[in-house]
Amino acid sequence: MTRPEISGNRNLKLSRFIRTHLPDSGTGYMCSDLDFILFNIKTKRYCCLEQKQYGKKLSKWQLILYHNLGKWIARGIGNDAKWLGFYIVTFRGESFDDGGATLQKINADGELTKGLIINSADFVAFFSMENRELFLKFNRKMISG
Repeated sequence: MTRPEISGNRNLKLSRFIRTHLPDSGTGYMCSDLDFILFNIKTKRYCCLEQKQYGKKLSKWQLILYHNLGKWIARGIGNDAKWLGFYIVTFRGESFDDGGATLQKINADGELTKGLIINSADFVAFFSMENRELFLKFNRKMISG
């Protein structure tokens, strides 16, 4: 089990400081926080995951940023690790409990794959990275539709 989420107790002072003191996006300066880096230290497989709630979509600049991050990570990963990609999970509400979710991957062309409707069990099976065949099957479904 991973450590419990503590966002309700998190200090958001740095976030507020960044928003009030760093350049405005009108200057071209952009800031994004990445939600999750999932990594299996034994198999050396890892991926990035961004979550959106209430059906919100990635902005164009976020899609470009995350696509570039994925390319840069893949280029520098080395032979002993496996980069699995950059994924977006979009909840209809706040979580799996209030409306389900859609999983997408940013493909090599910088486009989002077709969304795959998933539930919490699918999410756990997919991102635990234990079942390679299931992982490949989900990726094929997202790409082919």
